[in-house]
Formats: sequence, structure tokens, C-alpha cells
Amino acid sequence: MIELGNLFAAPKETPPVSISLFGKLEAIVGGYFLSEVTCGVFRGLWNSLYFDPSGQWERDGVKTIPENLIGYVDRKERWAFILERYREKFLGDTLEYSLSCIGVPSLDEEVLFCTCTDHLPEEFSSILWINDDFLSDEKLPFDFHLFDLIEEGRPYLNPKHFSVKQLIRHTLQRAPANSSQGTNF
Repeated sequence: MIELGNLFAAPKETPPVSISLFGKLEAIVGGYFLSEVTCGVFRGLWNSLYFDPSGQWERDGVKTIPENLIGYVDRKERWAFILERYREKFLGDTLEYSLSCIGVPSLDEEVLFCTCTDHLPEEFSSILWINDDFLSDEKLPFDFHLFDLIEEGRPYLNPKHFSVKQLIRHTLQRAPANSSQGTNF
């Protein structure tokens, strides 16, 4: 499991770079495609990152197919979630950008958790955090208030376990933050 709260530290000061991250990865390094469309949302918080190690991209360009999706980079180029098997290559290819690169074994597995959601950057403030473990663990007391929120169909993340793709989807929804929702750990 990967604790998310400590990974989104204040962005590092980066010297000006001569080329955009898009340009560097796509035109100079090659094999990458950084898409501004993520989960059907254009210019959201995250850009989808595709990589084609086969070399086919030289002729056809990098295909935006699920097999080539290796991660997500926030649009301000501060953070990246990258599949662990591509992390070292990506870090080497983006060294001058000082991205905080978070390696994950899978974009779908619930390998992330956050013990202190209040310390996450503002971009994450619209997420409703509900520890819904009481629904599947009869040893935990049943929380009727949280159950009502869940029954309303409101999108939420469980701070005890969530995936990168779940986090990306929830931050793209741009739901207004509501300070009265609270967090139940």
C-alpha cells in the first residue's frame, strides 16, 4: 500500500526548461504520447500518458490504447503516477522537470491510501472521502449517516484503499468541495 498524503509535497523549484514536457517526450525522446483527454475530459487536472516500447510508433504514432497507458501527469507538471515497470525510464526521460513520480504496480489495483486527506493539495478538495468498510465488516459499527450518503449515489473514495484510476476519475468530476462532509477513518 502507498500512503498518498506524503507524496504531494510542495512542488520543487524547477529551472526554466527549453521545451515543454509534451515536446520532450513526444518529439525528442519518442515513444510517448501525453494526451490532454483523460476519462473523456479535455484539459482536466490530469493528462493521460501513453508509451509504446515496441517501436511501432515511429511509423504510426503512439496508439492511445489501454495497453499503452502507463500513467497520468498532472497538467501543471508537478506529479505523475507511473506504472512501476516504466518509472525509471520515465524519471530519466523527465529529469529536468522535477516531477514527483509515484510508481504503482497497477493503475486499477486499490494500492493507495490516505490517512490525512486534509493535507492533500487543493485539487483534491472536491473528493468525498468515506470509509465504507463498515458495509463489509460486521465487526465495525454501522454508520447510518455515511450509509445515507452512499445510498444517495454520491461519488466517493474510501481513504483506506483506492486505485489511481479511481483517484483520477474523482478529481476530474470537479464536484464542489463541501467542508461539512468530514472524513471517517
